[in-house]
Amino acid sequence: MPAPHDGVPNNFQKQTQHVKKSKGKQPQATSTIVFTPAQVAAIEARIDLLVHLGYTVIALNQTVEKKIDPKTHVNILHTLLPQLKKRIGVVFLKRLTIHIDEDSEKGFGLTSANASIADAYDLIALAPTTAATFSAACLTHSQPSPLTAHIIALPLTQPRLPFHLKHTLVRTAIKNGAVFEINYAAMRVSA
Repeated sequence: MPAPHDGVPNNFQKQTQHVKKSKGKQPQATSTIVFTPAQVAAIEARIDLLVHLGYTVIALNQTVEKKIDPKTHVNILHTLLPQLKKRIGVVFLKRLTIHIDEDSEKGFGLTSANASIADAYDLIALAPTTAATFSAACLTHSQPSPLTAHIIALPLTQPRLPFHLKHTLVRTAIKNGAVFEINYAAMRVSA
């Protein structure tokens, strides 16, 4: 599976328009994501390489920092997937990765009120950065539910892991069906 930011360019264009709501409520922003032909071509080239290497399931990732805000959240994968060419025998999955830290540990958006946002994704991953968020990811958010975190991403690209991997937490998450992801892309050395 490609690294979290692979496949989705950071410099996509975002167009915002305001939609007026009735009875004096403030306008709510809706966004349309537009990928340039060059960006789509770069993603297509990466996908072609993965298919050539034998991958048949490819997860395209969208990363959210701290929490999902239903007022501002835009599913960029919803507009990207129709622009990609169809490939026989290849399945595309939509993945949402939420980076959670001490500011977001009390509520980062995986609530029943935001279930419709989470339903648009095939995989949900949490990337904890503190001991408290790691504990919450393992104990609370790995339990089977419509908002289950399928993947717990460990930030091993930092010089030191910011929390201890307690056996009881890891065992509970695995027992609940979660898997752990080790992202080593940043550790690669360019030649």
